[in-house]
Amino acid sequence: VFVLADDLGWRDVGFHGARFAETPNFVAPDGDDAASGRASSPFRTIRRALEVAAGRPAATIVLRPGEYDIARTLDITEAHAGLTIRAAKAGTVTLRGGLRLTATAFRAVTDDRILRRLIDPEARKRLLSASLARLGLREIDAPVGRGFHLPRRPGPVELFIEDRPMTIARWPNDGFLKTGKLTNGDTDHPTIALATDRLQHWRTAEEPWVFGYWRWDWADESLPIRLIAAAKNTITLAGKHRYGVREGREFWVENLLEEIDRAGEHYVHRSSGLLFLYPPEGFRDAKIEVSTVKEPLIRIRGAKDVTLEGLIIGPTRGTGVRVDGGENITIAGCRVHNAGQTGVVLMHGSAHRLQSCEIFNTGEGGSVVTAGTRATLTPGKVTVDNCHYKNFSRRTMTYRPAISLNGVGNVITHNLMEDAPHSALIFGGNDHLIEFNEVRNVLANTGDGGAFYTGRDWSTRGTIIRHNAFYDLVGIGKWENAVYIDDMACGTTIEGNLFVNCHWASLLGGGRDLKFVNNVVVDNKLAVHLDARMLGWASPHMELMTGRLEAMPYREKPWCDRYPELLTLLQDDPATPKHNLLERNLLVNSGRIDQDIAPQARAHGMIRNNWSTASDPGFVDMAKRDFRFKPNALVLEKIRGFKVIPVEKMGRYPDRWVKK
Repeated sequence: VFVLADDLGWRDVGFHGARFAETPNFVAPDGDDAASGRASSPFRTIRRALEVAAGRPAATIVLRPGEYDIARTLDITEAHAGLTIRAAKAGTVTLRGGLRLTATAFRAVTDDRILRRLIDPEARKRLLSASLARLGLREIDAPVGRGFHLPRRPGPVELFIEDRPMTIARWPNDGFLKTGKLTNGDTDHPTIALATDRLQHWRTAEEPWVFGYWRWDWADESLPIRLIAAAKNTITLAGKHRYGVREGREFWVENLLEEIDRAGEHYVHRSSGLLFLYPPEGFRDAKIEVSTVKEPLIRIRGAKDVTLEGLIIGPTRGTGVRVDGGENITIAGCRVHNAGQTGVVLMHGSAHRLQSCEIFNTGEGGSVVTAGTRATLTPGKVTVDNCHYKNFSRRTMTYRPAISLNGVGNVITHNLMEDAPHSALIFGGNDHLIEFNEVRNVLANTGDGGAFYTGRDWSTRGTIIRHNAFYDLVGIGKWENAVYIDDMACGTTIEGNLFVNCHWASLLGGGRDLKFVNNVVVDNKLAVHLDARMLGWASPHMELMTGRLEAMPYREKPWCDRYPELLTLLQDDPATPKHNLLERNLLVNSGRIDQDIAPQARAHGMIRNNWSTASDPGFVDMAKRDFRFKPNALVLEKIRGFKVIPVEKMGRYPDRWVKK
């Protein structure tokens, strides 16, 4: 047996008579694309290494420490089967979709025409500018809308200092305004009254926009301002929110040079290409970057057995990594951050794996996973494991979760999802396994939302949500639910989860074949709400629900074998919530399991063997939030057949990439 030295990039072990592993291609920031690519003579660009690796089975590209500017997408195709791209040392290689600036690129602004536009006197003294055109960015896109019902789009040109996204100048600096008196609220040009005299300063604003929750707490959208009438203290919008505008709703005004008034706020003047900034403390020695690239930095299409390891990806205006089709694509130990759009997209294909990655500061969600074929119930077998998602919906603030999951038979395990205004995971499709995840402080600025959410489809069933931990989901106190099975969705099992300090643990919106079993609910306002909405206000959804069911071949194999209950659903009073089970649940300081259950759900379901208590049921240390159970815990006597939930296994675990 010959063992090949890993520090030289060799990755296989050769046996007598077997072929040795191929020498990897090396890339270094100070390399030369005319070089050989060997360890002693590395290439300069990843693009050149990909050209050389094409058609070579099981090729490896080793990236030496440093920063690599990616001006356009790196394409990995079928010709790169078996390819590995890895950092020589994890966490030392950055693929950047933008410009690296130094503080010397900025100059103090002395033009009085600019300075007079700023409202804040201190900001006038501190204002700096840099010419993006001189740095190579010669065309800057006009602002475009973002919102819950719009497609994911690249973000604008953004500024990042010390890996933190700076704020595009807005008012107010924190929180929201409230819409005042409205004129034409449901038209294409609603006019909104504001109780402020700041509008007189905005008359010179060139491309002002507003962003807000115009009618519902789960439906955000940005809209351009058409007219600022300072004398009337009104603004008129150049567009209609999907649901119209109501009085008293939350919004802010953004993209205003005039409102630069605190450290970190910036504004890009498109016609001149100037970036204006109120510099934060430590700016002169800081790492400064501007995102520019709109397309995915890495795109993998139709490839098999490709691995990305140990890379830092971002900033970028678009998506960090996009996978389309193919098989067995692994992204491991990578950090994808400061993306204007999405961190990682895995579309179709099978057996992909997102392993032990960090995904944060993304504008339009953390990851998108769509894999498996619903018509045949063929599983996608995509796994997202041991990843950390944080601040993953910083631009569009609703329906951009850490993980958007669709298809059939995918696995989401051991991830930490935290700090977001809306959902952590939104799923559709069939037979997913969602387990051992930890969710903290999401749903922070929404109502009628779920940390884990699905809805409005009888055929979406077979998913298991078990052994997950949910902490501190209290938000603004308007129906924030840890697990929300909305609008008659069916066939989901919620088992063995821990819910601590949540508004509601679970809202079951009139569906059937739902199981809420063996869960531990601590300090929640409500454990379970189960209604019969389709017998009332939701009855108009019957046509939509029936259409979505008929779109699936539920009368044919394998559907009729996997979900025989669907064969008779339309003849079985489908608007009535039937065959639901609430069993073996422990409620601590969380009311009773049956206190908010519709009579129709009681009559056609089963509620049994649950225990509610205001006392410690046998936790190791309830005061310190150690919710493991003692061997002699009282709950084992009070609930027959109660299974101790594996709290110690929930969340991330140490591995090659994650250290604890």
